[in-house]
Amino acid sequence: MPSTPRANSPPKQRQPAPAAPAAPQPRQKPEERAAVERPLVDQALRRYEAAFASLSADSVRSVYPSAPLDQVAKDFANSRSYTLTIQPDSYQFVFTETLTAATVAARIGHEATPKSGARVSKVEKTQTIQLEKQGANWIIKQIR
Repeated sequence: MPSTPRANSPPKQRQPAPAAPAAPQPRQKPEERAAVERPLVDQALRRYEAAFASLSADSVRSVYPSAPLDQVAKDFANSRSYTLTIQPDSYQFVFTETLTAATVAARIGHEATPKSGARVSKVEKTQTIQLEKQGANWIIKQIR
């Protein structure tokens, strides 16, 4: 006697085949990533220069959140103009799963024209700028 399906039992469903694992994305070589990121780091440095030219402490904060803003605001308040120039000498990048960072050795020049009419103040020194990528933007973390 052929068996008949029970009225209460659900019909057998065919299980879908397990999905194939996603193909791993080819990892970009550090040199290739550095070539892509370097112009973006340069953009951050140009934004920092522009913030000084605008004499805006808020603009400085947007690219260098931990800058000594009290001193920057005081310098800006006493200046008719302020030119900051950054001439990078070398770049070093760090790429990990959780961090994208850069260290830039650069000659940084400061030229301030005081409101008082005193002599223009010019200073140039070699410094190290540490930057970090946050989302799509590079920000300055520290200047030493």
